[in-house]
Amino acid sequence: MVLRMKFTPTPIKHKALLRSRQRRPVLDMVVGVSPTPIKHKALLRSRPTPPKFGGEGFTIIEILVCVAIFSLLILAMSSITFSTIKAQRKSLAYQELLDQTSYAMEYMSKILRMAKKDENGTCITAGYNYGTTSLRSLADTTYSGPGIKFIDYHGNCQEFFLDTGDYLLKQINWSASPSPSLLPLISSKLEVNPFQVNLSGESQGDYLQPRVTISLDIKGQSDVQIKIQTTISQRDIDE
Repeated sequence: MVLRMKFTPTPIKHKALLRSRQRRPVLDMVVGVSPTPIKHKALLRSRPTPPKFGGEGFTIIEILVCVAIFSLLILAMSSITFSTIKAQRKSLAYQELLDQTSYAMEYMSKILRMAKKDENGTCITAGYNYGTTSLRSLADTTYSGPGIKFIDYHGNCQEFFLDTGDYLLKQINWSASPSPSLLPLISSKLEVNPFQVNLSGESQGDYLQPRVTISLDIKGQSDVQIKIQTTISQRDIDE
């Protein structure tokens, strides 16, 4: 007895194999390496994206706001700087004014305190310790302004006065040789107005100790000003 075996092909598998072979690219068939499209796509996605110029920026309104804020900051800083400089200049001008005023007042006070009585009337009225003046002439020049005249402790005839021509305090030594000398007591940068002199007990028969009250307003640079008043009593007892 002869056994016959019937072989039945599997067309579905062969067809699937055929289709899978048909889908392989030519390069895969030549090289023999299966392509990995997923990995290539991941590699493409991992590459850095080049920058896009012109996509982002500042608007005109934003630029104008920044410029306005920057301008306000610069203006505020400039204002503070100018105020500091102005305050410093004013402080220096006030210090200079105070120094010169103190010097002039101390200088006049010292000489007036040690003044002597004019016994013979060579400088002021005889028997007086001090005398007020308003006009004087020196070297063919006339100076007007309030002043005080007296004899100092050296026996020289002296005068302090305000020159209304330039509003400076000045001193004249009428006993200087060979001719009277004129000397300013303060800087030309300063200005005195007014200058007042009040006398008390200046005559011989009033039985009062001679006293001089000086008051003045002195103005310097940067609009600084000082008002000062002092009273000087003669050192020697009036007899």
